[in-house]
Amino acid sequence: MSDEKRLEEIRKEDKKKAPLFFIVIAASGVLGGVGGFFLASHDGIWDILFRFFRDNSQIVTSVYCILMLISGISFITFCEVKLASLKKLWKDEADRDDNWDRIEKGLGVVVNALNVGQVFNFMLNGCAFYNIRGNIKSLSSRPEIYSNIYDISFFTALIGFTIFLFLFFNLQRRAVQFEKILNPEKKGSVFDFAFRKKWVKSFDEAELKQIGIASFKAVSIVNYTCISMILVLTCLGMIAEITVVPLICVSIIWIVQLIAFGITSEKEKWKK
Repeated sequence: MSDEKRLEEIRKEDKKKAPLFFIVIAASGVLGGVGGFFLASHDGIWDILFRFFRDNSQIVTSVYCILMLISGISFITFCEVKLASLKKLWKDEADRDDNWDRIEKGLGVVVNALNVGQVFNFMLNGCAFYNIRGNIKSLSSRPEIYSNIYDISFFTALIGFTIFLFLFFNLQRRAVQFEKILNPEKKGSVFDFAFRKKWVKSFDEAELKQIGIASFKAVSIVNYTCISMILVLTCLGMIAEITVVPLICVSIIWIVQLIAFGITSEKEKWKK
């Protein structure tokens, strides 16, 4: 096929899809404008909300500590129960073949739950430790009960975060061990800093293809998420003093993801 013919086909395809694309862009602009107007017209509500969090940060951080404990205990309990039930299915040798897919899917659920649980653990711990210097300074003008609650919350968050880190890691280690029992060809120790590299090397072609498709979809989802967060933070920054740090952080994550995916894709493409 000549370049001219191929170019004509490309133009026809673009022409066919262009109207819907511009309609969606226009609708997004209108919705963004309506949302921005709504936020700006209710700036009094936002001022009250942000003032509450600023003036009561000691109590708010204590709430984050409680949420961290609830989150950690919930995720760990779920994973422990799920892992125990999967091992019970595995021990049933008579129906092992019939239960194989169910065990594999269940193990995937456990690993995903552990990953999400660890993110919540880091996030809520960071929220519990937020503005430590400012909180300590303002405690001098607060009743003693504020100081006691804050001290208890701070040390509880520190100890809880450390314990949860160990428990999450231990569960991940056991999940990897179970996966290696299911699939003896899997290699790698979780105590090895090169674990992920060795783990991927033990994948077969079907698993590599599955990871490639999943990675592309994940990148697309993160792209949409990052641009949505940037738009929301931009609107929020127009009415509240959130600084530009949140915008910069989201942008860095987006850029790192795009560069990493692009470089890795090219390396894999030309690998011999």
